[in-house]
This record gives sequence, structure tokens and C-alpha cells, in this order.
Amino acid sequence: MDRLEIRLLGTLLLGTQPSTPISMTRKNRLLLAALALAGPNGLSREKLADMFWANSGDKQAQDSLRQTLASVRKALREHGNCITTGQGVVALDNENVWIDVVDFEAFSGSKAANDREQALSLYQGDLLDDFRIKEEHFEAWLLPMRERLRAKAIGMLEEGIDAAYDVEQSIALASRLLEMEPGNETAHRALMRAYASQGRENLALKQFDHCRGILNRDLDVEPSRRTIALFEEIKGKRHRPALDDGGNEDRVNKTGPLPSSEAVSTRLPEKPWVAVLPFANMSSDPSQEYFAEGIAENIITALSKVLGMGVIARNSSFAYKGRSVDLRQVATDLHVRYILEGSIRSDQHRLRISAQLIDANDGGHLWAEQFDRTVDDLFDIQDEITKEIVTALRVNLTDGEEALIWARGTKDVEAWQLCGRAVELIHRFNSTDYLEARTLAEKAVAIDPNYAYAWAAMGFTYWWDGRLGFSGDSKAKFLRADELARRAMALDDTMSWSIGLSAMVSAPLDRHDEGVSIARRGIEFYPGNADVRAFLGYALMHAGGNIEAVDHYRAAMLLNPLFPIWYRSGLARSLMELEQFEESLILSDENLSIEPNHLLSWMSKAYIFIRIGQPANAAGAVKEMTRIAPNFRVKHIPGLLVSNDAAMTQNIMKGLENAGLEVS
Repeated sequence: MDRLEIRLLGTLLLGTQPSTPISMTRKNRLLLAALALAGPNGLSREKLADMFWANSGDKQAQDSLRQTLASVRKALREHGNCITTGQGVVALDNENVWIDVVDFEAFSGSKAANDREQALSLYQGDLLDDFRIKEEHFEAWLLPMRERLRAKAIGMLEEGIDAAYDVEQSIALASRLLEMEPGNETAHRALMRAYASQGRENLALKQFDHCRGILNRDLDVEPSRRTIALFEEIKGKRHRPALDDGGNEDRVNKTGPLPSSEAVSTRLPEKPWVAVLPFANMSSDPSQEYFAEGIAENIITALSKVLGMGVIARNSSFAYKGRSVDLRQVATDLHVRYILEGSIRSDQHRLRISAQLIDANDGGHLWAEQFDRTVDDLFDIQDEITKEIVTALRVNLTDGEEALIWARGTKDVEAWQLCGRAVELIHRFNSTDYLEARTLAEKAVAIDPNYAYAWAAMGFTYWWDGRLGFSGDSKAKFLRADELARRAMALDDTMSWSIGLSAMVSAPLDRHDEGVSIARRGIEFYPGNADVRAFLGYALMHAGGNIEAVDHYRAAMLLNPLFPIWYRSGLARSLMELEQFEESLILSDENLSIEPNHLLSWMSKAYIFIRIGQPANAAGAVKEMTRIAPNFRVKHIPGLLVSNDAAMTQNIMKGLENAGLEVS
């Protein structure tokens, strides 16, 4: 009996060995692909019916499934009974079946170079790349696997570039990587070094221009400092060979400083930038503050989805709440030209909302409007204001941007208000307010169980509880946060807080690749959202991708000039792990000036002082750590870092032990 071959990476191919293609309908091929990906445990009949016939009634869906399985079995009759059913589960018997994904997973997990080359040869494209999948539930099930496998392939290509044995191999690997990820700076730098080593400096400089153009176009960011440093080096005719005598890619010296921040443009990109100030509450009821803030926050979220314009993050624009301010000074502080301000007055079931968009250069009004409506019209008013801003600033929206901007989270104003109050309390970062925020989020989902934002807000109360140790048993808190993240993603996987919670909870649960993949998808939806940028920085940092993490943390800080402490903490840690000690120390000291009991900052300082030969200062930092957390020991460091980089974690543990921290 010939072996059945199922190729899922790239074009879906079904055949035998020796190769004989098998003809099936589109639906049959996808169902067989689903069973192949599910592995020996298979999928329940209910799951398959939901994935492929979600719009049919239960009986019709089960009938369709039975007919499809019969058709697939008939097409595969020469391979025996390779589809098994029992106890409500359908599975593929892999005994006489070869699946490329299974071998790819096995080879990619090996450290042997030949195995990893074999894995890359199997990766002929993204999972089921040739299918335009119409079944939404199947696509939602498939997407995490597709992104995880893609991330593995990209990681292997990047590692292959590092280990390339000659210039030609480096060029081949980098070129393939750019086909998958056109903005990958590791690949662009590899090509720049390779061309420069061949004496083709002009081609190397053109590669930099190409890299810069892609990053400007797709992400509205400049190349990283490391890429700019290489460009300046080649431009100055000071390039080094692409490979050293040992066969390794020549890297920027990690112990030397990266170019200063002045070497990189820190101005906001050339596009219209707006700050949305918190709306003034003109009502006599102080509880309406949350109502007024929620309107401004919803507008900020909507505008952050538009690639052709920028909006300053909530943390920065809300710093002016309740203050009488000069709008020109606000514009200078936040580096914007346009400011939206407004007020709200509510009286029982009536709303009066005033809003005006101002050009801070001359104080002129680009647009102003007053809305006198019912409370039920609130979300329509928010949409109208957002549309008017986009129109006034002459920004053209893509179809995808329009769909995202006008997507709704809930139609229930009470649920929206409760969730807005919960989010405000979450931003205070203390144990008492977290409990109240959790209660409010629970009330919101009780009113509207399909409100993804409220589920995510509830999840963040558990995530921060686990991260900051408010109530013990951090693992249980992370697992609960993960459960809520999945609930939120199932309801709306394009919502920024669903994406952020899913990305951040992946780190302590050791699902680093998944976290990075989810966060990258968030950037596609919210190119101008500061928190989403920082979420990606966080995921990359914990996955060991500190060079890219630094770039995203800096981008988040540009979008949110009055950024929260966790942005700076993440940047400081990434720089520490990249051995950029001077700037990391400065950032840690800035954190400690705001929060003197910030344990991670004291730990970073202790490690850096040991590395730069200042044992007395290191011992002082350890003393502060034990003052804050008397029972903290070296053995607790992996739990604090939750890093995918085992070698870096060991280095930090050894450094802290040398600084005087007790081992256990």
C-alpha cells in the first residue's frame, strides 16, 4: 500500500509515494488538512461541524460532515481506513501517512545544522498559503498554527544567517527571509555586510535605502540604530568583512555603545498628528467623569488604527485633565499640530457633546460641532467625530481601516461606562484599585457577555495581579488571565486589549513565539497605538529579541511622550541584556526616582555594576532588593524574568550571586 503524502506548507498537495496526485473538492481537502494538523488526538465532530458549517443548523452540519467524511474516505480508499472515528472524535491514522508539518516541527526543534536545513527545505510557504479560506471558524483555528510555524521558519533563517559559512549562503538566506518578511532588518543588514565585503558599497547603501523605504511605508518608523550604524560605517568606507575567519557573521560589538539616540530621528513621522484631550465634564455628577474620559479614549483608539495619521496615547493626553492649559504649549509638549478638545453634559437620558479640532500653529478651528442627542446615540456621535477628524486632516482610509474604525465593541452604554471605569482603575497600578476594576469588568460582561474589551480588562486585572504579586499564586492568576484573553480574542481578535493581554500572558506561560506572533498582528491593526507597540516590545524582550524590542519600546515612547513606567522598565532591561549598560543605568535610575521600590530596576543595577567592575555599588543594589523583598533569592530570578534566553538568565543569576544575593 503506497504511503499517503500531505503537504500543507505552501500549496496544499495530496498524493502518494511514488508521487500520484489525489483529486478532491476544496472542502474535502481542507477537512483532511484539519485532521492532519490536529494530530493523533483528532477533532470532535462538533468542532469540525462548527469549523466548516457554522452557518448551518446542528443537524444539517452533522449530515454535511458525514457526507464529506464518506467522500474523503472514498478518495483515500487505496490507503486503507486512514480516517478513524470513535466516541465523537475524528482522527487521521498517521501510520501510513507522511505530513510535511510533522517533519518540519521535528527538524526545526533539532540543534543539528543538517536537520534545520531540512526543515527550511520543507517550508515551501505559509500554512495553506494557496487557499483563500472562506470558513471563518476554521481560519481562526488555523491562524495561530500558521503564525507559529512562520515564526519558526523566520527564526531559523535568522540563525542561519548568523552561522552562514560564506557570503553566497548569507545572501541566499537573507533574500529568502526578505521574501517572507520584507522589513526584517537582520536580513537587510546581512545583505549590506555581504555586498560591502564584495566591494559593492553602492549596492549595500541601496539596500539600506530599500530597507528604510519599506519601514517608512509599512510601519512609519525609521531603521533601528544598529542598521543606521552599519549604514554610516559602510558610507564612511569603514566596513568590516561580512564573515570573520571563524565563519560567523561579523556583529556589532555588543560591549560597545550603540549610536547615541541623537543619531536616530526622534521626531514624529511626517503626517498629521493629533492629541485628543479628555472631554470636560460639564455635569454636576462627578461620576460622569468616566463617561467623558471614555468618549475621548474611544476616539483615540479609533484614530490609532489609521496608518496615514498619528494620535498621541491616552496616558500623555490625559495628563492635562482638569487643567487650564495653553493649547500651543500642549502641542509643543506632545509634538503635535492638531488638538481635539470637547465637553459633555448629560441630563438623565439626554447628551450634549461639543467638540472642536484646532490647529495649534495658529489657533484656528478646522472643525467644530455640537451634538444634542439621546444617550443611545453616544456611539454614533463618537463615530461622527472620528470621521470629521479624518476628513478635516485629509487622510484617505483604506477599506480595511474603515472596517476597523467603525467596528463596535458593545451597544450597551452602561456596559461601556463600567468598562471605562475599570480601565481607569487598572491604569493606577495598585492592589486595591485592581479589585474594584475586576468587579466593574465582571458587571460589564454580565450586562453584555459579548463585550471583548470588558473580558480583556478583567484579564488584565489578573495579569497584573500575577505580575506584581498582589495576592499570591501568580501561576494561577496567569492561567486565569490566559483564559480571559482567549475569551476576548474569540469575541474580537482585532481589539487592542485582547491582543495585548494575549501577547503579554504568553511570556509567563512559556509561549514566547505565540506572544510575538499575536503582538505583530496587533501592529497591523493599530500602527499608531503606543501600547500595542510596547506589547510587541514586551513579547520580543521575553523571547530574546531585544534588538527589535528596543526599537518598538522607543516607538511607543514617541507615540506616548508621558509614557508609563513599564515602557521604560522594558527598554532598560532590553538594553541591559544587549550590554548597553550606560543608558540602561540611566533609565533604571529614572524608574527609581518615580518608584523607589521597583525591584527589577534594582536588579538591573546590581547586575550592571558587577559587569562593569563596581562590586560595592552592586552590593548596595542587592541590599535595596532585599529591603523591598526580604525573601527574594537567586533562585527566584527566572520567575521574575520569564525569559526564553536561558543563557542570559544564567548570566544574571551568576552576576547577582557574585553581588551578594543569597542563592536559596
